[in-house]
Amino acid sequence: MKTREYKGSIEKKLRKLVLLIVSMVFFIAYVAFAIFYIKEENIRAVKLNKTIQNVISQDLAKLIFLNNVATAADITTKLKSFDVLESLVVYKNGTKAVYQYAKNDKSFVSHHNTCKDGSVEIVGHTITMDTDISYFDKKIGCTSMTLRYVTYFDVFKKYIWHFSVLYLFVVLMTYLLSYYYAKKFTRPIIKLTKFLEQIELATSLDKRIEVTQNDEFGKLYEETNIMLEGLQKSLQEQQKTKEQLRYLQRYDSLTGFPNKDLFLKSLQTLIDTQTTKVWHLIFCIDISKFKILNEVYGHERSDIVLQKFAQRLEEEFEDVSLKAKIGVDEFLLYYRNVSDDEDVAIQKAEEVLNRLLGITSKPFLVKDKEIFISVHVGVDIHSNLVTNAAEIFKEVDSALQNAKKEEVYFSFYNKEVERKAQKSLDIYTELLSAVKEEQFELYYQLQYDGEGTVTGAESLVRWIHPVKGVVSPTVFIPVAESTGLIIDIGSWVLETALKQLSLWHKNPQTQEWTLSVNVSAKQFAAEGFVPLVEKMITEYVINPKKLKIELTESLLAKDTEMMIEKMKKLRNMGIQISIDDFGTGYASLQYLKSLPIDQIKIDQNFVFGMLKNKTDRIIVKTIIELSRAFDFEVVAEGVERKEDVEILKKLRCNYYQGYFFSKPEPIETIMQRYSDGL
Repeated sequence: MKTREYKGSIEKKLRKLVLLIVSMVFFIAYVAFAIFYIKEENIRAVKLNKTIQNVISQDLAKLIFLNNVATAADITTKLKSFDVLESLVVYKNGTKAVYQYAKNDKSFVSHHNTCKDGSVEIVGHTITMDTDISYFDKKIGCTSMTLRYVTYFDVFKKYIWHFSVLYLFVVLMTYLLSYYYAKKFTRPIIKLTKFLEQIELATSLDKRIEVTQNDEFGKLYEETNIMLEGLQKSLQEQQKTKEQLRYLQRYDSLTGFPNKDLFLKSLQTLIDTQTTKVWHLIFCIDISKFKILNEVYGHERSDIVLQKFAQRLEEEFEDVSLKAKIGVDEFLLYYRNVSDDEDVAIQKAEEVLNRLLGITSKPFLVKDKEIFISVHVGVDIHSNLVTNAAEIFKEVDSALQNAKKEEVYFSFYNKEVERKAQKSLDIYTELLSAVKEEQFELYYQLQYDGEGTVTGAESLVRWIHPVKGVVSPTVFIPVAESTGLIIDIGSWVLETALKQLSLWHKNPQTQEWTLSVNVSAKQFAAEGFVPLVEKMITEYVINPKKLKIELTESLLAKDTEMMIEKMKKLRNMGIQISIDDFGTGYASLQYLKSLPIDQIKIDQNFVFGMLKNKTDRIIVKTIIELSRAFDFEVVAEGVERKEDVEILKKLRCNYYQGYFFSKPEPIETIMQRYSDGL
């Protein structure tokens, strides 16, 4: 970009402006002087008129009364001494002229035949004034006196040279001063302009303008330098941010591993390159229960575990073709050109799985604490026929999800996944009929306190299929949730449970029992859920304090503020709120502090593992201590062994639920057993 040249335009404008102002001031001064001068001339004319009247007043009286010619001569002699007097006419009785005078004896004709006192008339260079003549306060006549008068033009001619010389002198001095100060004021601006042009041409912000003045321009230079420093720092930060963004767009900030996008691009590049072998391997590794790890040890320690795990992967699998970290706790390993023999490729997969097991069996030492982890692994063996990176990733992710669902160490991708998907569609079709025909029944699992006394129960829905018999909730609940049928099923469960709770209220032996009802995230988030609960409580005359609404931690991943608001409304009605499967979802200490809950239920997986797994026992202990600290009730689920009960009692658990005490049963069976002496 070509820079424009500046040649002191401000300087020229400043000089022109100063000269224009000076000229205007002189013109105004001259006009004011002329007006003042002429005004003074008028005043002098009036004074002269009075003087002349005083000088010739006695002679005029003689002339008018006696008509004495000699007196007229005396008047004429006296009037000649007034150089500015042009003519004078004396009127008797205001109309009859009895005497006339003209300068240098010039003949003239009076311009009017009457004389009025105070009349003033200006004609050209003369001024005519009429004045009464009085003798001993008696009017005896009138004089009309014509005097020379100075016009604006006369003043201009008289003083033009004086003003011209003065004007030229002032203009010259003004020009010199304006030139000097214009240069003085514009020179710093031109200096700054040239400096900024250098900055623009150099495309660099590391230059600084020298500050030599201790005035506004010096301040301007300092502010310019500060601005350049700020811009330079801002650009450097922007550049650094762009580089960081470019890095984060491709790599994981915690481990330095490529992220999912870069992995897929690199994988597609490998696929598009000619291969030397037929079979290839990809592994998707997920750290089990990583959210619990965060809860127990905190994010800082968890991040260190991730870093150390990534380091072990780096060291153990140097022969890997590609690696990546694609989520909070998920990693990818890819082996290209494993073998032409599928069996050999499978053996390679088994080898990798054994090596993975080896690096996860050793604890991670983090800040003097030993942390153990376990993983789920999805494995996909694919051939050269698969040419799409996204499809390969989809397959291995499907295998991982299957491993997590079945809670096994690893799972291979195969067509069974597709068949399961078709099976899910079949379940949905049958579930539609089940909802219409109410093919559901509530089972109840009793809950006990430490003394072995029944304190209540949890309602559990069962699908009584007309052909297949009892269908497990683990089969149809996920389908119901994904399709939205869970709302209709949940409403039926709630109403049926409240009917039963109403019956318990009427029985002295069961009136103190509480009843827990599971509510799904979709059902709870539905707009009419709270009004529905309120309506049913009123309809079935329920004591709300005996009703517990059980919510899973996963519900907190939704609109947390809205969920908490609904919880508060339920609690205001007297209903208790329980968090089910605690420790497997999204709850944190921050949530516990703000959640309006009354009870926590320990996930049964932790209870199952207490005897063999030290970590599970620590988690159970931590949950119980947290509950006590927050003044929550705590219920242990999945209590199936006497040893479980003994450990939980030592940990001061409040309530128990599990097969050791009772299994889920129809209400008729429970009430029959209770009446027989439960």
